[in-house]
Amino acid sequence: MPFHLIDPPRTYPDEKPGRLGPVEVLPAVRCVGVFSGSPLRKDDDSVWCESVLVVAWFQADVSLPVGEDVLPAFRELAWEDLAEDREL
Repeated sequence: MPFHLIDPPRTYPDEKPGRLGPVEVLPAVRCVGVFSGSPLRKDDDSVWCESVLVVAWFQADVSLPVGEDVLPAFRELAWEDLAEDREL
């Protein structure tokens, strides 16, 4: 299945980088979802086909289905460019 990672926000708590560079901290909650929808190609039989995309993202806290901090990125996903059709 096609996969997309929503670019997570990063924080840099240390003002001075260490030997290996700056410390980078990601949001606390890691999430992965499998999403499906109507087929992208209009010639596909919608009864036997669907479009699908696996999305991974990080969010600040546990909130379902998607945290408010990452919701704008979900709304901007280019489904037609990222998802692929498959037969059921």
